[in-house]
Amino acid sequence: MKAIWNGIVIAESDDIFLCERDYFFPLASVRPQHLRLGSMGRVEAADEAVITFSLQAGGKRCADAIWYYDHPKHAHKGILGRVVFRKEVQIVQ
Repeated sequence: MKAIWNGIVIAESDDIFLCERDYFFPLASVRPQHLRLGSMGRVEAADEAVITFSLQAGGKRCADAIWYYDHPKHAHKGILGRVVFRKEVQIVQ
């Protein structure tokens, strides 16, 4: 599967974890030249620590487009070491 934003492939992997209709890619599959560290905070609904990354590609920036759960809850251990993309990022097979 591929994650595409602004017409550029941001991540590509066959090792995808599906959780609650979201596709989680391995962090290592994201092309580092497009990442910009965002913020670290807590997701209010889940009370979990989240680190966000912004995307920079094709001369454009998409703030907080990638989420990484630093310490996912027990029920979501499958997302450890993986990232999920906001809806602005297109996921294709």
